[in-house]
Amino acid sequence: MKEFNLFMIPYAGGSSSVYIKWKNGFSKNVNVVFLELSGRGSRYREPLYLHLKDTVNDIYNQILDTITHSRKGYAFFGHSMGALIAYELAYKLQESSIQNPDYLFISGHMPPHLREQTYRYKMPDNEFLKEIIKLGGSSKALLESTELADIILPILKADMQSVETYEHYQRLKKLNIDMHIFNGEKDITTINHLIKEWSIFTERNCYFNHFKGNHFFIDDNYKEITRIINQVMIG
Repeated sequence: MKEFNLFMIPYAGGSSSVYIKWKNGFSKNVNVVFLELSGRGSRYREPLYLHLKDTVNDIYNQILDTITHSRKGYAFFGHSMGALIAYELAYKLQESSIQNPDYLFISGHMPPHLREQTYRYKMPDNEFLKEIIKLGGSSKALLESTELADIILPILKADMQSVETYEHYQRLKKLNIDMHIFNGEKDITTINHLIKEWSIFTERNCYFNHFKGNHFFIDDNYKEITRIINQVMIG
C-alpha cells in the first residue's frame, strides 16, 4: 500500500497546533506533517510575513528536501489562508518541474479568481477583531482580553494583509493534480454555487464536499474530513 506525507497548512492566525486533534484520525500510511509558519509556535521569534509569496517560498524550502528524497507520495491540506497557500505552492512545485502533489485538499476558500477584495487588515484593532469574530472561529475573549489580543492581533493582521494583498494571475497551464474542495454551507467568506469554479484550475478531477457550519466548519467536521482524506489517499 502506498504511503503519503500530508502537509497541513494552518489558517490565518493559526499555528501548527490547530490540526493536532486530527492526527489520530489518519491512516498509519499517512505521515501527517504540521507545518509551522514564521512568527508563531516554535518559530515565534521569526518575522511575520506580509506577502503570501514569502510564505509560499518559506514552505517550499521547508518541504523540498522531504519531497525530493522520499519515496512517499504527498498532498497538501489548507484551510482559508492555508488553502490559498496550498494552491500557490502546488503551482510553484509544478512550475519547478518537481514531483507534483498527488492530491490538493482545499478548504474554506473561494476560487482565487473570484475572491472579494477586502481591506480588513487596515481597520482599527477593535473593528478588525469584530470582523474576525463574525467568521465564527473566535470568541469575544479576543475583545475582552488585552493580553490575548496583544498576542494574536499582530499575527492575524499580518496574515490578513498577506491574503488581502494577494494578486491572482492565470497560468498558461492548469494544475495536473486531483483536487478535493471542502466548504461550509454557511461560510460568509464563500458563495456556494461559485465554489465549483475551482475545477477550472486542474486538468484532472475536482471533487466537492459540503458541510454544515460557518467558516470554521472544519472544527465540527474534522472526523468526516479525515475519513474522506483517508479514503482518497489510501482507499
